[in-house]
Amino acid sequence: MHTQNVLVQAENVSTEDEGGQVGEEEEEEEHVERDEAKLVLKVARAQHKICHVEQQLSTARLEEIDALGNLYRFRAELTERKLQYADFDLRHVHHSIQKNGVSLCDLPSTRKHRQMSDNGVTSGCLSSDI
Repeated sequence: MHTQNVLVQAENVSTEDEGGQVGEEEEEEEHVERDEAKLVLKVARAQHKICHVEQQLSTARLEEIDALGNLYRFRAELTERKLQYADFDLRHVHHSIQKNGVSLCDLPSTRKHRQMSDNGVTSGCLSSDI
């Protein structure tokens, strides 16, 4: 930096010798360079803000993904519990049918039931007889 100051001072000395007009041009050039440097600095600050906001956005997206993961896990656990209750109820019904002397083999299978339904025939075995 010290050498730059010396060069600038040497240029000023030489321009002063040549006349006032050359010195004014150099001053204007320095002013333009300062203005440009200020604008470049503003651009750098704006880009820094953009990077900071993008980082915040990325953090927020990670939080959203984590929250959605927790929500989906909760729903899956809830559905699993409902399935377990349905399995328990099904076993209970199966046990009750066997206890009352009705065998599930006497009832048409779901495949037969579907085939009969598709043909327009419905089975009366699954009515209130059970």
